[in-house]
Amino acid sequence: MRQMWINGKTMVFMLLLFSLVGCGGAKVQVTGKVKRVMGNQMPSPDVLNEEPAGFSTTVYFFAPTLMNMGMPTAEQGVFLMTDKKLVARSLAEKDGSFKLKLKPGKYSVLLGKDGQFYSNISNLDGLINPVEINKSNKKPIVLMADWGAIY
Repeated sequence: MRQMWINGKTMVFMLLLFSLVGCGGAKVQVTGKVKRVMGNQMPSPDVLNEEPAGFSTTVYFFAPTLMNMGMPTAEQGVFLMTDKKLVARSLAEKDGSFKLKLKPGKYSVLLGKDGQFYSNISNLDGLINPVEINKSNKKPIVLMADWGAIY
């Protein structure tokens, strides 16, 4: 009887431990699209801007990265590298679509550009293209490969 009680307590402890560890490791399906924006994007009453086409490139998810943590190049929004840990990457298809699984959390998302990293977006805290991934948000991420575009 005592042996069964100890085994029962051990089993409860193990189930509790697995459920706690398992919850922290659950990943969320992330989807998105990369769009290539080029040329003059200035609004004009007689010219409609076309919907940007999909663009194939690598999408990089880093731990949250401040603008001063990347090594900027002469081209605005392009970084040689970042001091932060690369968490995941995904190759966008020809139509620009990508998907991967990530743990819920905050990330800086950059695009691959000629062996470097690109994003011209930052928030008021200075984080490069911050994105929060959570279980309740199923909205696709839209990323603009807009180097060379004129706004």
